[in-house]
Amino acid sequence: MPMPTLTFSDYQDLVDRGIARQLPLTTAQAARVLQGMGFDATEVRLDYYLKRQRLHIGRQGGRNYRWTADDIEIAAAIFDQDGHWGPQAQMNRLLDLDYAERLRAEQVAWVQLTLAYPGRLADLRREQCLVMQVHPPCPPRRGRVTFTPTEEVLAYLGEPMASARAKKPTKGPAGGSRRR
Repeated sequence: MPMPTLTFSDYQDLVDRGIARQLPLTTAQAARVLQGMGFDATEVRLDYYLKRQRLHIGRQGGRNYRWTADDIEIAAAIFDQDGHWGPQAQMNRLLDLDYAERLRAEQVAWVQLTLAYPGRLADLRREQCLVMQVHPPCPPRRGRVTFTPTEEVLAYLGEPMASARAKKPTKGPAGGSRRR
């Protein structure tokens, strides 16, 4: 069954920008990690669960909560059970997508694009360059996604490096290139 959210381990591998490597975490950091995993997590919601004793987190110096990897996984299980999914996880659930597989597919497409256009993507963000095509579930097949560069980005970048791509990308429907 596909996971609409990420495990803590998948979060560290696919999303983390350094926060999760600073364990133990503050409650604010734990909320950001849980959001990155696909949950609708806030500091207020985490504090609510702590006050209701649904979560039992260790304290440092008797005052501040210090979240471990296990604490994050337990909170994720509670958020999942209670249906506190963020927009990405909701989309993954509706389309029967696995969040980690989706992120890996996006990373592969980005690597292929950067290899085809070395040094020419420095001023562009990944979400500006790639469009997601959704292939909805059709039992028994699960939903899946692919990512391709947008026509505007291909026009902006020009011809790919010959050594990186054997064939020229096909031109899509007419439309001007858009420069930033």
